[in-house]
Amino acid sequence: MIIRELNNYEDKPLSLLLSADPSQNSINDCVERGTCFVAEEQKKIIGVFVLLSTRLGTGNSSIGQLALYQKYHFRIIGIDTNFFTKYYTSNIFENGIQCMDMIRLSQDL
Repeated sequence: MIIRELNNYEDKPLSLLLSADPSQNSINDCVERGTCFVAEEQKKIIGVFVLLSTRLGTGNSSIGQLALYQKYHFRIIGIDTNFFTKYYTSNIFENGIQCMDMIRLSQDL
């Protein structure tokens, strides 16, 4: 598997982004402000993340993403309690867990 920055001329993997965040407006905002990276295996995109210069966040139920970010030396710096229940109209479930809190991470560069 390789992780690389997505080029500006390439289409964003919207279906993968929507699987992480069902809000199209939120995705558009993040992609516009951040840098999009993709994980590829045999030239097929299997993952995507967007880094913002401010901070990184993922849901409390995103077990795989939390493991990946920590593998790449991101540290948990805070939790926005009830973020997803306040700002999203539909309940989100991953891994049998309701996504309620935003886990904030950062990395010293």
